[in-house]
Amino acid sequence: MLLPPTVNLTFVCKYEGGKETISDESIEVNWFSLHEAKEKITDPYIKKAVEDMIGFDGRRCFGTFKQNDDGIIDFISSICV
Repeated sequence: MLLPPTVNLTFVCKYEGGKETISDESIEVNWFSLHEAKEKITDPYIKKAVEDMIGFDGRRCFGTFKQNDDGIIDFISSICV
C-alpha cells in the first residue's frame, strides 16, 4: 500500500548557545556527528529525510514510500529537483 501524500519540512540550524533540555516532546537529548546521527536512525522515512537534509544543495527532494502488510515502511524512490 502506497502511503498517502504528506508534506514534511526539515530544517538545518546553527547552534548559537544555551543548554539542551528534555521536554514533553523529547525524553532525551544528545549531540552526534552527522555520520553518527544517520547511523542511529532505523526508520527508512526519517533516514531519507535526514540524508536529504545533510546533503542539501538547494534542490527540493521528493520520496515515495510504501507500507507492507506487516506494517513496515519501505523506501521506493526519490527525485531531487
